[in-house]
Amino acid sequence: MNPLDFYFPEWAFVALSFAILVFALTKILWKPVMTILTERQANAARALEQIASVKSETEKMDRDRIEYTAELERQTLEQMKDARTRAGREYDRIIAEAESKARSILESARVQAEHEGDMMRNALEAEAVAVAIDAASKFLVDKMSADSNEGLILDFIEEGAVT
Repeated sequence: MNPLDFYFPEWAFVALSFAILVFALTKILWKPVMTILTERQANAARALEQIASVKSETEKMDRDRIEYTAELERQTLEQMKDARTRAGREYDRIIAEAESKARSILESARVQAEHEGDMMRNALEAEAVAVAIDAASKFLVDKMSADSNEGLILDFIEEGAVT
């Protein structure tokens, strides 16, 4: 027999065998394969829903993070402004206190200088008086005799003691 010859019973048997195989596979495998495909499709849909949910949550968290960061920056700027204000007040207080102490020290130094000046003036006056009395005594001793001018010396000494 020639392999290219058409032999109907053989072809009919092949066709019938193929039809039985298709029928058996359809009855036996179709339902499980379709169930697997349906489950896979449902799993894919659930996974896509979860991805969308996670993406939505991530976007919300990102917005919350941005808002929180902006609030922290605002609070930081506010605290820095407050700290600068307090530092300025403290600076002004320290400067005012230093100026007050400086004025007090200058006033105290001025009063002390005046007092020392008065004391030096009085000391100089006392020394000048002592020198003048000493000079006058020497002059009078040299120029006068004890008997002749005793009355003048006593008058002069009494006048010097009074003033």
